[in-house]
Amino acid sequence: MAAQLYEAITAMKQQLANANSVPKFVVSGKKPWIDPSGKISYNSYVYAFSGAAQSTLSNWYPCRINIKSHVFSTSETVIFAACKAALFNDAVTLAAVLQDARMSPRDAKAIGRTVSGFDAETWMRESRWISDLVLFIKCIGNEAVLVELMKTRGMDWICEASTHDRVWGVGAGAKNTEICLNPQNWKGANELGHSWIRVRQYLERVLESGDNDNIDEFLVDQDKVNLFFSWFP
Repeated sequence: MAAQLYEAITAMKQQLANANSVPKFVVSGKKPWIDPSGKISYNSYVYAFSGAAQSTLSNWYPCRINIKSHVFSTSETVIFAACKAALFNDAVTLAAVLQDARMSPRDAKAIGRTVSGFDAETWMRESRWISDLVLFIKCIGNEAVLVELMKTRGMDWICEASTHDRVWGVGAGAKNTEICLNPQNWKGANELGHSWIRVRQYLERVLESGDNDNIDEFLVDQDKVNLFFSWFP
């Protein structure tokens, strides 16, 4: 693992402990809780989120994400524009993204669709570890993200309640609790939700490690971490 990630894990332990002490999301009775915005809902075992204004777990949530000398404003830009371009060796698109790292997530999504050499099967396989690593970095620098994530501890599932996305979301909105709060009814693969679950599980292992600075097995293989950082000059 890159040395800076070891340092970050050590530095964030107190912050992580503080986040872990925040009361968990809980429901009273059998009825699920639905946010007045209709963008978040949960029951005792599923947390469904959507909307950058309501949830920090959204890839469109505006926050500072530092990668070497580059400062991005959303995880959408890092994953679906910068990393997608880098993975497929599209140097022109990557350079354009790095020059405008604080572009809107809408623009990032659009530019990501122009990446040359794109292969859907490769992207589906590689995007999982890319997402895990970017979301972890997002947690390191943003306490609000860390707190929301750790408030889901004890829940088996986290899902992106997107009506239109059946790859990264579940194909239903948060108000549609019969679908989004019942994994057997999901209409999508929920890749973003699964990525957040893996990040949370790793952070829980960090907490359990006590005073040990190093965790034997990082969230992402070391060779992939090295590859990731090589994409950002």
